Amino acid sequence: MKKSKIALALMLVLSMLFASSCETIAAVELSADYTRTSDDEGEVTDEFVDALTSLSFSMFSEIVSEDEENSNLLFSPLSAAICIAMVTNGADGETLSQLEDFFGMDIASLNRAVYAYISSLYTADDCSVSLANSIWVRNERITVKESFLQTNADWYGADAYSAPFDSSTVDDINKWCQDNTDGLIDKMLDEIEDDVVMILINSLLFDAQWETKYENSNISASENFTNYDGTTSKVTMMYSDENTYITYGDAAGIVKNYAGGEYSFAALLPSEGTDVYEFAKSLDSEAWESIWENSVLTSVSTVIPEFSYSYDVELINVMKALGVTDIFDATTSDLSNLGSSTGGNLFVSRVEQKTYIEVSRNGTKAAAITHAEVTDECADVTEYVVRLDRPFVYAIVENETGLPLFIGVYSCAEAE
Repeated sequence: MKKSKIALALMLVLSMLFASSCETIAAVELSADYTRTSDDEGEVTDEFVDALTSLSFSMFSEIVSEDEENSNLLFSPLSAAICIAMVTNGADGETLSQLEDFFGMDIASLNRAVYAYISSLYTADDCSVSLANSIWVRNERITVKESFLQTNADWYGADAYSAPFDSSTVDDINKWCQDNTDGLIDKMLDEIEDDVVMILINSLLFDAQWETKYENSNISASENFTNYDGTTSKVTMMYSDENTYITYGDAAGIVKNYAGGEYSFAALLPSEGTDVYEFAKSLDSEAWESIWENSVLTSVSTVIPEFSYSYDVELINVMKALGVTDIFDATTSDLSNLGSSTGGNLFVSRVEQKTYIEVSRNGTKAAAITHAEVTDECADVTEYVVRLDRPFVYAIVENETGLPLFIGVYSCAEAE
């Protein structure tokens, strides 16, 4: 696990690049040839909500298990799902079967549900979620099927570009990421390896003010936060009275709405002496459903620290642990519905996610970019108190479905 620091808001990068070996000239937009042709608006089904909730917490649990540094963690399951789904549209045979098992639904149904879900996401001046997708194709050595680009245009609105994959393409991709994350992610790549023949990118930007704004009298500077290692750090704390109390076992928490009431910040504080990472690993879709459905409307005196941090994670081992193996093996990968390369069989050689979050008195900003590498062979009113002054688990949640857009662990104020 690697961590990097980016100084603005939450950003998540999950990336998938498709590799081979060759070079050429500047990016040409192909998107005009691949606009949406389907009039099917899709449907946000219970199957989709259950499947994505299960996938979200399964992947997050694996990430927590993989981390060896007891660091602040952050993961965007929605960004990851969209990026991997775009790749899945190029898979066939056992590779496709493993990916559909990974998602918990067939790719055609997933495409329709994702399209409907994204189309339904609430956005306003003071609370917005925006997503963008792009596919970058090396303009030599790979032949991409038109059906692959059309499917991803129909369901994911993916722009397509033909590019030389030289320094100009690095600049183009970094500019695309900057433009689609409001400058929060301004540098995605340093270079593109010679064996990369395709890059798929998802960007996710969350930018919302609190429903109830903090006044200066609600802010207290230089209070103690107890870090995971037992040390203390001085942080700025935000005081408020909330009206939704959540519990799971001995853990207690709050739900705090963003402007418009369509999204919320949910936090769970494990009981004193409980390891926050073991607690995070215990959360699954059933636990989350119980937490969400059994929330209590009541008065909750709440204290939340201001914080910001970034987090990077490689996801291949996470996906392997959840049954996806063939796509990462040059001898077994079947991406025949994507296209072909003169360099040999295509397989995914890298899946990376980068994230950053800023929670402040003004609200929360979050951005996500997803990219991957494919290489060829070459109730009663009770006064509760939730004081988040030691490690806790949190999520940014879409309230209607309860789906988490981001899930994280905040364990160390020194990591800012």
